Amino acid sequence: MSVSNPTSSPVVSATWDFGDPASESNTATGVTVTHTFSLPGTYLVRVTATDDQGAVGSTVTPVTVGHAIVPAISVDPAPVVTRQTVLFSGAGSVDQTGDITSYLRCRPSTPSPSIV
Repeated sequence: MSVSNPTSSPVVSATWDFGDPASESNTATGVTVTHTFSLPGTYLVRVTATDDQGAVGSTVTPVTVGHAIVPAISVDPAPVVTRQTVLFSGAGSVDQTGDITSYLRCRPSTPSPSIV
């Protein structure tokens, strides 16, 4: 995230409040900063900037954070040969914010996924 000034005076400092009290660091200073949000949701991020003339301005913007799902597929047996039954599993998939409650499978002949 970064802040800039639409006038000719450059921003010389900025303080940030990420609206994420559950994170390790809910605030930061600097014109350009980074933040890792603790959970999915919508956060109101506030920045207060100061330019080289001492003028101060502040704004708030909503930031929507989505779920972090890491899919994984295992194949058994491996390697696979023709005319062999193969077991596919997504059990190694991880939802970093909770439990995976369903899986979708797509077949080339099926235009939309089905829940399994």
